[in-house]
Amino acid sequence: MNKNKLTSYESLFLGIIGGTSETVIQMPLLTYKFSLQNNIKLPSNLLGWYRGVLIQSFNVAPITAFQMMSNTFLTNNLIKNREIKYNEKIVIASFSGGLSSLFYNPIDLITIQQQLQQKNTKYIINNILKQYNSLTFFKGLTPCVIRESIYAGGYLGMAPVISHTLQQHLEIDKFKTNIIGSLITGTCSSLITHPFDVVKTVIQSNLGKKQSLFPTMRYLLSKYGIGYLYKGGLPRVLKTCGAFYIYIYVEDLYINFKNI
Repeated sequence: MNKNKLTSYESLFLGIIGGTSETVIQMPLLTYKFSLQNNIKLPSNLLGWYRGVLIQSFNVAPITAFQMMSNTFLTNNLIKNREIKYNEKIVIASFSGGLSSLFYNPIDLITIQQQLQQKNTKYIINNILKQYNSLTFFKGLTPCVIRESIYAGGYLGMAPVISHTLQQHLEIDKFKTNIIGSLITGTCSSLITHPFDVVKTVIQSNLGKKQSLFPTMRYLLSKYGIGYLYKGGLPRVLKTCGAFYIYIYVEDLYINFKNI
């Protein structure tokens, strides 16, 4: 499989464009997911559906950019002058995602607290530092690492692999294979990671409680059943599939423009 001929800086730029576009377009789905997972009443106006979009877009875009940049940097430096193998592409992409969780976890926590408290970003940050400490921003880090590893492994690794395989063996054009790859990997990634995302949301919603991944997951399973771990699953599947396609589309659009 050929490597995309991009520099790390180009991938950084594309990540900012893709991350911003995806967040603004799909923020209502994210709000819907948060509301379902936390039993919060759905917003009654457009502003409510987009509450938290500022912190989300300003930070998801750089995180997406970081994932894409680190993926390109590692690929260019580890693979060098040869084709990249499928398993290498997926592993490098997953590692890039896991690394980004160090930045993403605090952002998710702040966004969740915004949804719960209906307060602005500055208030949430100051309130957390006042009541707790800076390490509180890393509550829920373990499920976030798992989620982001699989997420980035999907759109940067598995989706392009599926698209390339379909083009090679079934002679389907790239536009269609990108859609198929995004739908398959977006759905699978969501189904695998959603329980971890639910647990992370529960942990980050209750800052005063000492909670960790597997004890919290066991507690939720025993009290509410498996269905609870898939609350908000549908909007997450839709959002992930949409995000995967947007990221791939933005990258392909730039590569085609670059090759004109």
